[in-house]
Amino acid sequence: MVLEVREKTGRKYTLTLDGERYCRCYPGDLRKFGFTDVSIGQEIAVTEEALAKFERTVFLPRAKRRALMLLGKKEYTVREMTKKLIDDGEPKTVTEAVLSWLSELHYVDDVSFAERYAFHLLPRYSEREIIQKMQQKGFERDGIKDALEAAKERYREEQGAG
Repeated sequence: MVLEVREKTGRKYTLTLDGERYCRCYPGDLRKFGFTDVSIGQEIAVTEEALAKFERTVFLPRAKRRALMLLGKKEYTVREMTKKLIDDGEPKTVTEAVLSWLSELHYVDDVSFAERYAFHLLPRYSEREIIQKMQQKGFERDGIKDALEAAKERYREEQGAG
């Protein structure tokens, strides 16, 4: 496997792994990995074990911090969080690991988020508009109807109790 430095955007370098976009990282990260004098076009041969260690020690902690920072500002669907992390330049394997971790902690939970989101939209929008907004947000089609029904039931209960 060959890592290659392709371009620099701001302070980060874009790397490819065997010709495919892999990640974006800082010069210090590259030095930790064995790149001595970072320059565009520079290549380094890597083993799967070395790559896994690099992801575990450099990318995973950073991606977790980034995800928690994002979640501190607003709630995200799985699709939105995936896009954010990939757009930030995280490797796909790291993004998948972070999403799994967030799901285990229930920090990213599309089912409960969909219900809350539908409940929030109910007083202002028609059912068709809510479904459309939820699809745009990235909720799975199968879960939208269930979430909308649960939200309507909760809304009826709260309106009846009030």
